[in-house]
Amino acid sequence: MHHLKTSDIKDMNGFYLFDKEAGVSNTDSIVVKFDGRNHRNLNDLFSGIALQFRFPDYFNYNFDSLEEMLNDLNWLEDNNFSIIIINYKLLLADEAPERKEIFLQILNDVAAQWEHVPNFEGESNYRHKSDFRIYVENTPAIVNDLNKLGIAYYY
Repeated sequence: MHHLKTSDIKDMNGFYLFDKEAGVSNTDSIVVKFDGRNHRNLNDLFSGIALQFRFPDYFNYNFDSLEEMLNDLNWLEDNNFSIIIINYKLLLADEAPERKEIFLQILNDVAAQWEHVPNFEGESNYRHKSDFRIYVENTPAIVNDLNKLGIAYYY
């Protein structure tokens, strides 16, 4: 089983599926929004996420650098982060399907790492446990992709 009702889970990082965008964002979080219509390729995705999360100039516009940046975020004043994705089916639609899978896996890994701080000795000296939630418009495409990758999600 890869999904749980949000009423059964409190304060968990990871993927949440929603039917309507209203009421999704948390005013206590930095909220980054992606509309799949505007992020059909990696360049648009990397540019959009770098702009909204205010990545430093040393971001290299690749998946390794993306994961590194999302696991840091120390330049932001908040410790709680939300990503909202609508029109998921169009997200990275101009790329090979594996690219979207890599992106989902990175988001899942980052959420888990923020959930379990400290992940190693000494990490809590500079990084604190934080909310990192990914809200995705509930469609058959996202459910299929998350199930295929074995990624848990809440609704």
